[in-house]
Amino acid sequence: MFKGSLNYGIRLLLTFVVAATYASAIAMSPQAAAYAFAADDSLAHASVGICVLDIESGQTVAEYCPDQSLVTASTMKVVTAASALYTLGPDFTFSTKIYLTGNIDNKGVLHGNLVVQGGGDPTLGSKHFPDRTSLPDSIASLLSAAGIKSIEGAIVTDISLIPFPPCTATWQVEDLAWDYGAGCFALCYADNVVTVSFNTAKAGSSNITVRPWYPEIKVDNKVALYPKRDMPGREDISALMNYAEPSITLWGQAAFNSGLCSRTFANPAPHLLLKHQIAQTLGKQGISVGGEEISSKTADRQLILDYPSPPLSEILLSMLTRSDNLFAEMVLRAIGINYGKGASIDDCLEAVNTLWLKNGLDTSALFMKDGSGLSRNGRASARFLCQLLAQAYADNSALWVDMASLLPVTGESGTVARLLKKSSLKGKVALKSGSMNGVHCYAGYFPAQEPKYAVAILVNAFNGPRADLRTNIEHLLINLFVEDEQ
Repeated sequence: MFKGSLNYGIRLLLTFVVAATYASAIAMSPQAAAYAFAADDSLAHASVGICVLDIESGQTVAEYCPDQSLVTASTMKVVTAASALYTLGPDFTFSTKIYLTGNIDNKGVLHGNLVVQGGGDPTLGSKHFPDRTSLPDSIASLLSAAGIKSIEGAIVTDISLIPFPPCTATWQVEDLAWDYGAGCFALCYADNVVTVSFNTAKAGSSNITVRPWYPEIKVDNKVALYPKRDMPGREDISALMNYAEPSITLWGQAAFNSGLCSRTFANPAPHLLLKHQIAQTLGKQGISVGGEEISSKTADRQLILDYPSPPLSEILLSMLTRSDNLFAEMVLRAIGINYGKGASIDDCLEAVNTLWLKNGLDTSALFMKDGSGLSRNGRASARFLCQLLAQAYADNSALWVDMASLLPVTGESGTVARLLKKSSLKGKVALKSGSMNGVHCYAGYFPAQEPKYAVAILVNAFNGPRADLRTNIEHLLINLFVEDEQ
């Protein structure tokens, strides 16, 4: 009752103010701007949380239901990123370790195995870090330099660090097969995705192409093909993931003879793709692999390569700029492991909560379910996000990194490249965006350089087009910050 009456009263009293402000950009106080935004008719049935916090004083500059916990979508990544900086530090690197077992005879035969032990590095083979020497190439160079000409045993992938299953329990099953729902493995590779293609001239699985391919992956094509004039609806292709086989099942419908159909899906076994590509690379170097694992003890492993990831600060910059779910989930796992909790999702979430409680924040408004915000029931309040962002920036000297510098900048980069592009705030606000069905959120800093304020805007269950809401949020940001900028 109270919230509904409050919303109605605000809309009634501020209708003229809203219209005048949007029409002629009349200056208004930050608090009035927050109320005016929330009074829009498209938000009559929505849940809105707004908080603007002065970083130096800790005082609230503007607010609207700032303590209500709302679905954050990808703005949850700022919690993951800040937690990682405190727990791991900006120079932290994931480590993939390469071992040999057995001995090498005078003919260059390794009477043992090549063991690849995963450390949770999400950047192995990633297209987002193209300048790194690939892990297969690094291994091949080392073995060649050691005079190894063949491996009697097998290439063994050790993925024991991250518990099975790789998918997060709170994610919707419809998300698990797609590229943005890729699972967490101790050995990630090639962004944990594959592209599946088939020619619509022929039904069934016999014309499936998988790139990159590895022998163990199975794709079952159950997509029904119809003459275009007889299609019962528009093209609609979905998929189901089976991590145990590993396999992907396609289903839905497409127009017959409409050309090549391609979709990018999560890879159900990236460690097996890596194993296959290592074997291929070794073969090109003239090093054969027997294929049958030779029994050995973990204590007998001889370390030959400790392959580091790029530093955490670079991973977080890439993660936040592109809103990469896999990077966020693997960073969350690293937080749990290095905080001494463990690698299960529950362990990692407990580590984050414990961290911020120790840092003096009230975490009662944080309902974190994953590291990326893909969970539909992951929630936080606008005030909590602002307090976390304010503390992370205030501690930038101790953290050795400016949290604001890791976020996309309005009108210039990442997922906010179009936001405020034609306004005076272009390049002036560092913001992480977050969106899913019925959810549109932002969290970050103003100004982007040497911030004075932390800001969070969370909107759930809005009516009308998303583009209109985005425009209204632009007006809100202008009303909040343009006068301060001047």
